[in-house]
Amino acid sequence: MGDSIISKYLEFKSWGEKEQGRWAVQDLPKLYRANVLEPLRASPTTATLAAWDVYIAMANADEADNDRWNEVVYPPLQFDRACDDYTVAPGTEKLEGLMNLIKANPTYPHVDEWISRARKMLDDYKANHGGKVADIQNSTTTPSTPTGNSNVIVTTSTQGDMTIVTTHTNSAPVTNAPSH
Repeated sequence: MGDSIISKYLEFKSWGEKEQGRWAVQDLPKLYRANVLEPLRASPTTATLAAWDVYIAMANADEADNDRWNEVVYPPLQFDRACDDYTVAPGTEKLEGLMNLIKANPTYPHVDEWISRARKMLDDYKANHGGKVADIQNSTTTPSTPTGNSNVIVTTSTQGDMTIVTTHTNSAPVTNAPSH
């Protein structure tokens, strides 16, 4: 940004020799997270959730490797956003969403931290909001095993006495060659 048109215009007004003049366009997601998202996360509101959506979109646009995005970058962003969403308006459906993220990413390196955070939220919900969360809590102890294909994510959720299994695929559709 130091040699950009914007920098040249603003230099005499505010940047001068300050660090901001050395920013690059690729730094925008980091700057947005540090200066917009993280301050909003101190006391999450619906504005925080909107800021998460913007940040996730910026991070996605910045990541060229789809596999890396789906397996490394996006899952922790989803989880942190879901935690903030729970903080804004606690509810069992949001706790279930957190459990489904844990189940969908059982091999994520920090899944133990996620389970710990989710359990704290479960305890908070039981203490402050009453309600039955036993079915949700049980799901944190046994995350589903990976399918062997990193492009396939299987999630389960319980509604009453029903178990709903959802399969998501990030693979391109496969077309079979016509048989003659």
